[in-house]
Amino acid sequence: MRTIEQIVEEVSAWGDATFPDMSIEDLLAKLDEEHGELKEAASTYLGRPRTLLGDQLPPEISDYIESVHRKELLDEIADVVIVLFRLTKALGADFRQVIEDKWGVVKARDYSEPKAVSSEVSELSKPKGHELMRCEVQGKEGDTWVPMQFGLTESGYTLSYSETGDDTHGGTFGARALCKVARAGYDAGLAAGEESGK
Repeated sequence: MRTIEQIVEEVSAWGDATFPDMSIEDLLAKLDEEHGELKEAASTYLGRPRTLLGDQLPPEISDYIESVHRKELLDEIADVVIVLFRLTKALGADFRQVIEDKWGVVKARDYSEPKAVSSEVSELSKPKGHELMRCEVQGKEGDTWVPMQFGLTESGYTLSYSETGDDTHGGTFGARALCKVARAGYDAGLAAGEESGK
C-alpha cells in the first residue's frame, strides 16, 4: 500500500499537469464546490429509501439503494480529500504533518459540556498566548456565580478562575454563542477606549 506522501505527490503532479494555472484561490473555490457535492451526497444517503416508499421496499432493494448512495458519499469524501491534498501542497506544507499537528490539539481538548457564562463582560484583560481577547465574566459553579476569565481564540475558547488562574474549561465553537457575547463585549470595550482617547 502506498504512503500518504506518495499519494499526495501523485495527486499534485496530476493536478499541476491537468490544471496548470490553478491558484490557491482557485483551489479554495474548488473545495467549496466539492464540499457542496459532499453535503448533497450525505443528504441523499441519510434520506435513503425512506424518501421513496418508506418501509414498503423489499430489503434487498433497500440494501442495494443504500450501497449505491454510500458509494456516492464515499466518492465525494475522496474528492474533498484530493482537493485538500493539492491545497496543502500548494501551501508548501506536508499533509501528514499538518494532520498530526492538528490532531495533537484536538485530542487534548475538553469536549464536556461548557459551564454557564453570564452575558455581561465587566473588564477586558491582556490576551494570553494565541488568544484574540480575554475578558472578565461570571461563570456558574453549581448554584454560585464566580468571577472567571474568558479567553477567545481562533479555534475556540477557555475559561479560567480569576483568583487562581486555573483553567476550568475549554472548548471549540460549539459554544459559539459564548464567543459572540464575549466578542461583542470586546468590541464595545474597544469602542469605549477609542471614544475616551479622543
